[in-house]
Amino acid sequence: MKKRFFQHLLILAAALILPLSGQDAENTARLTAVNGNVFIMAASGEKKPAAVNMTLSEDDEIITESGTCSFSYSGVVNVDMDDNSKTRINPPDDETDAPSITCFLGKIFAKVQKLGNTTSFSVVTPTVIAGVRGTEFSVVCAEDGSSMIGVDSGLVEVEAGEGEKAECSPGQSAEAGYAGPLQKKEGFKREDFNREAWMKQKRENLMQNKDQIFEHLEKGLDRHIKFMTEAEKKMDEMEKNQKNLMMVMKKAQQQGNQQQIMRLKENAKQNFMVYAKVMRGMEQARVKCKTQFAVADRLGGSPEFKDFKDKNAQKFTRIKEHNEHFAKREALIRAKAPAIRMAFRDQKMEHRGAQPGMRQQEQHQNHGQQPRGGQPGGRPQQRR
Repeated sequence: MKKRFFQHLLILAAALILPLSGQDAENTARLTAVNGNVFIMAASGEKKPAAVNMTLSEDDEIITESGTCSFSYSGVVNVDMDDNSKTRINPPDDETDAPSITCFLGKIFAKVQKLGNTTSFSVVTPTVIAGVRGTEFSVVCAEDGSSMIGVDSGLVEVEAGEGEKAECSPGQSAEAGYAGPLQKKEGFKREDFNREAWMKQKRENLMQNKDQIFEHLEKGLDRHIKFMTEAEKKMDEMEKNQKNLMMVMKKAQQQGNQQQIMRLKENAKQNFMVYAKVMRGMEQARVKCKTQFAVADRLGGSPEFKDFKDKNAQKFTRIKEHNEHFAKREALIRAKAPAIRMAFRDQKMEHRGAQPGMRQQEQHQNHGQQPRGGQPGGRPQQRR
């Protein structure tokens, strides 16, 4: 009963949030070309061969082994993946509904149609986030977690580390590793870029600086665990704020206090912005944690690192435990998010011409059932 009451509070709170402008994205990803060995790994862990016209769900990972593929996303983004690459379809941004993907490893080329002023497309990597509004650019991720963004046309804003930012124009690139600062460079040409040479250089860096990189991985995982703990507290605080907000709003409506109602509307909007910021931060930490664990696994799995792994056996165990701890905390936060996310999306649908209450009615009919897809957050079922 308490859970249901809170869900209704969140739906009411979402009605207070000011409408967002922008085009309503379909947020559907679909494979448009498949060549060679390409696989789709679902969030459930199920792995199956990719096929043309296959619809991709949120959190699906696209893995090209000896093959290549292309996919479209939301009708505005086309992505080409090289061989030996791994990309994931992210949930759309909670605040803007903008499409987003994660590139864990390898190389992709994205072509984005010119979008409106309030929507964008983003690519998350282990070390940077690239945000665009209409452009053509490449993303390359190496085994040591390094990332490079190269721009063919348009503008790309790249963010890394502690608020480091760089805006790249055609012919420019930005590169960041775990330990070094964000570096902006001139003279990028996609047709001249040698992915193999770049990847080889990064692997040699991984081998030569394994002690420094390993120490950085440990510190990074500690930061991510701390972030998840703080994120849980923020979500709890936000739930409490929403409940208090609705009580005050009800009283203000009864008194006809329009000035106070307007202030409460702004408070509701700010409350959701806190939620959206937490979810974006969690996604970034999720990518970094997963990649850092993969880098540590490479350090321990490579024959040339056998002595290194034996010497640091306890540290490897600690990193594995931290990775599992992170996953559990992420699940706890995501369990608190569905009602907030659905409520906010309902509000946007109503302002864009959908029938008011349609999604609320659907939620009421499905009360007591698992969210669509059987996953926290009501993610869509796998459609193949």
